[in-house]
Formats: sequence, structure tokens, C-alpha cells
Amino acid sequence: LVQSSPEEEVDFPPKLDSDDISYFSSTHDIDNLHWALTNTFRRSQRNTNPSQIVHPLPSVIVSRGGGLTYSTAYKLQLDIEQAHFLADNLEDKQKAAYFRKEVIPTYQKVLERIPPLDKLEKTGGLYAFQKEDMQDGISSVYNKALHVTDFEELKDGQTG
Repeated sequence: LVQSSPEEEVDFPPKLDSDDISYFSSTHDIDNLHWALTNTFRRSQRNTNPSQIVHPLPSVIVSRGGGLTYSTAYKLQLDIEQAHFLADNLEDKQKAAYFRKEVIPTYQKVLERIPPLDKLEKTGGLYAFQKEDMQDGISSVYNKALHVTDFEELKDGQTG
């Protein structure tokens, strides 16, 4: 995969493999690595825009707890912590308010319903989202790309 012009559509795989990452790393091509990862990610079910989803999440990702239908208490706690950070630090005040008023309360409602770990032995600690969780909007925020960092913001004087 090599970056193409905006008019040229590239068919990205559902996920990049270690050979893809090695290729970009071996040539120190961080810009195109970021481009490939971003485009692969945006074509996955993690995209909040359903019209841009091209590939379902690969089963290996789902089987490791990275799907859209179940989670763990510690994953939701981490997501809440990250959402608080974004709500407090994003320059885009509208996006910050979205995290504060929508994302955090949704995660907190679902987290309150997760039983203690010893009650989840049959599922290995995984909690399957329930009807109430869906009604509270978990499917619109959980494992979605609600904030994608702009690579240009991360560059220092030595990068690209």
C-alpha cells in the first residue's frame, strides 16, 4: 500500500498485518504508515459513519474482546478515563461537550450494570451488552473512532 491521490480509491484490507507495518517501518515512512492505518481504521466498523464502513471487524479482533457486543469493567473504566481527558483537553469545545454530555454518561450507565467479576466466570470476565445498554446508546460510542488524532498535530520538528 502506498498513498495515492485523493481521486484514486484504494481497497484496504480489514486490518494491516505485521508485514505491512514492517514495510513502512523499514523505510521510516511514518507518513504513509499513518495514512494506511487511518484509512484501514476508517473503513472498519469502528467508524461512526455507517456509509463509510467497508469491512466488518475481523473475527480475531472480536474474539479478543475488541468487538462491539461485549466488554469488561476495566475496559469501560479506561474508556471513561480517556473520555474525561478529551472532554477536559480538546480545543474543539463542541466535541469536548459531546464527550462530557454523551459518551461519559453512557459508559457510566453501562458500567453500573456490569456484575462483579466472579459473576462473569462463564464468559471469562466479558460482559455482553444488554437491551438496556443498547437503549442507553452504547452501540453509538463503544469501540468507535470518536476522536482520531490529527497526525500533523503530533509531528515535532524532526518528523516529516
